[in-house]
Amino acid sequence: MYNEKITEMFTQAIHDEFTSAIIYFKMGYAIRGLTATKVADEIIGHAKEEFDHAGQVIEYCANHGIDADLEYSIDEERINNSPTDVEGVIKETQNLETGAIELYNKIAQFAEDNRDYETREFATDLMIIEQGHFDDVALFTNQTRGFLNGISAMPIDRDSSNDKDAMIVAIPS
Repeated sequence: MYNEKITEMFTQAIHDEFTSAIIYFKMGYAIRGLTATKVADEIIGHAKEEFDHAGQVIEYCANHGIDADLEYSIDEERINNSPTDVEGVIKETQNLETGAIELYNKIAQFAEDNRDYETREFATDLMIIEQGHFDDVALFTNQTRGFLNGISAMPIDRDSSNDKDAMIVAIPS
C-alpha cells in the first residue's frame, strides 16, 4: 500500500513540475514585451527551477526504488489556457506554487505517518523551496502593485509597426 501511494504521489509531483515549467516559460515569454521584464525574468527563472525539481524527484525515485511513471503527456488545455497578461501570470504562478506546496506537504505527511523519515525530509525540503517561490512572487507583487495598476495596453498603430501583434504599454501620467 505505501509503495503504491508514494509512487503515485511522486509521479504526480514529476508531472506537475514539468507542466508548471512549461506554463511558466509560456507566461514569462508572453509578458516579456509588456514592460514587465522583471516579472517575466522571475517567471522564466521559476520555469528553470521547476524543471530542476522534476529532475530531483526523478533522481530521488531512481535512488530509492520508487518506480514513478515517467511517461509524461502534456496537459495541452491547461497550458493553452494559461494567462498572458501580467496580473493573470502572477495569480497563476501563485496558484501553481500553492499546488506544489500542498502536494509536497501531503507527501511529507504520508511519509512521516509511515515512518519514512528520509522521504519526509526530501519532500519537506522541496515544499520549503516552493514556499520560497510563492513568497518571492508575493513580495514582487507587493513591490510592483502600484506600477501594475497603472498600466494599460494599447494596440500599436499598424502603419508604424511591422509586428501585427505588437503592443505598446502606456503608463498614465
